[in-house]
Amino acid sequence: EKGGAEGYFNKTESMFKRDRDQFLQQNAKYDQYNQSGLVSEEIEVNMDEEISDSSVPDVNQFKDGLSMNQTVADFDASRVGTRDHWKDVYENELSNFHATGDPGECWFEEESKCMQRVSWWVRNEFFTESYKTARILDVGTGNGMMLIELAKFGFRRLTGVDYIPQAVELAKNNIKASKEEGGPLYGMPDLNDLHVEIFVDDLLHSNLPDESFDVIHDKGTLDAISLSSKEHVSAYLLTCARLTVKGGLLVLTSCNFAGEELEHLLEETKRFKRAGGLSYPTIEFGGRRGSRVVSQAYRRI
Repeated sequence: EKGGAEGYFNKTESMFKRDRDQFLQQNAKYDQYNQSGLVSEEIEVNMDEEISDSSVPDVNQFKDGLSMNQTVADFDASRVGTRDHWKDVYENELSNFHATGDPGECWFEEESKCMQRVSWWVRNEFFTESYKTARILDVGTGNGMMLIELAKFGFRRLTGVDYIPQAVELAKNNIKASKEEGGPLYGMPDLNDLHVEIFVDDLLHSNLPDESFDVIHDKGTLDAISLSSKEHVSAYLLTCARLTVKGGLLVLTSCNFAGEELEHLLEETKRFKRAGGLSYPTIEFGGRRGSRVVSQAYRRI
């Protein structure tokens, strides 16, 4: 499947070396942060495997994978890229919430802990001093669990949007439940300062004001849009650029795109410059090595 399993491993040798070095630095900081008690669960990583020279694969072994020049135009349209699909998903998840209290599925979280790692990374690397005042928009917020994770890391000005009304209702329910006894935000200091706004909005047709946010966060939304059309991807990224303040960040987490593919897409907009990447533990599949997900930050220029 183009952009899927093949896309995970389509990286050059230099990209692997860069990601490996970043991973070592970030994981050391993350371990210190975890020991402080602010992170709920440590992520186990085989460090020996990561730093071994043998973990840097020969780029030639990827010759049958996606090429650097392939873009979203190569993806086949899928129902996952349609409003009807997500309406069905969140109608079901909202029904489950009312029946059992289940907050809903968190995509590709079980092994990668993306929400926790990204929240820590954005605070630790980009908003060390100003995280409480940073205005963050979570696009395609779904069940709202990313907003809760950001709040756990001290971010206090949060907005979530989704074009599915049932997702917005589910997210609001989850935010409310998170503040109640037994919830992940219950008893947190300065919780009264937390401002969360969640509403229906489609960034392909958004009327949100220009430069409204310091950070736009996207986990999987670009993936879904890419299964719709290339024109939608371009329109979406340009809207993200319009809504982000100059010098602000667009943070993308993808399970469809390799890091180089994301860089290519963002370079085409001429509005973003890569500001960094968050590295994940690697896996080996079919003799190839790579990570299941990619997280990158782009500075608005």
